[in-house]
Amino acid sequence: MIASSGAYAADFDAGRELDKHCSSEYKQVDDFLQYLYKVDGNLKDLNPSKIKRIEHLEAVFRDRKTIKPQRSEAFRELFGDPDWWVYKLQRDSKKLIAQLELLKKNSSWDQFKKLASEQVAGKISKLSLQPSATNSMNAMVDLMVGSAEFFSERNEIKERLKALGASSRLSRVFSEDSQQDSFESKFLLLYLPSSLIKCQIDFLETRLNTKR
Repeated sequence: MIASSGAYAADFDAGRELDKHCSSEYKQVDDFLQYLYKVDGNLKDLNPSKIKRIEHLEAVFRDRKTIKPQRSEAFRELFGDPDWWVYKLQRDSKKLIAQLELLKKNSSWDQFKKLASEQVAGKISKLSLQPSATNSMNAMVDLMVGSAEFFSERNEIKERLKALGASSRLSRVFSEDSQQDSFESKFLLLYLPSSLIKCQIDFLETRLNTKR
């Protein structure tokens, strides 16, 4: 009985620590959003006609039915145009903002725990389109991919604008302190989605173990 009580206390403490840690991790979604709001908010909007030109050129060089010289010329024009790189960063940031805002709206840590508990108890159909723990986890995988793509593109864009002598286009977008910028992007935010899905997996595991 004593041993059983000790195991229960250990499980309770582990669950409490998991809850504390994951609640803290989920709060960083707001930090990620503020980072992206700063990026998107400080990028100068392009002229609508320029955007149409960029989208046309992108369509040309991505169309494999277009003859190679035309595709090459379209890409050459884009590659040497700072506006394209700024537009790419703005487009990427808006896409990731939309993913994070949806996550914040539909899947807080408390909401996920509730869904996971209900799904383990069989109260949510696996085939249902209603909110579920597994649907939330699938969305988190998409966020992991989107986040990795954003930061990979971000680094390329920064380097290319520097090579084009247009680093000023990113004024106020990223921290001017390279150490702080690297810390924010690589350690605080890039790996946040993977930390969140780890929390989800660990919590779901505790519910499944409890059921057994």
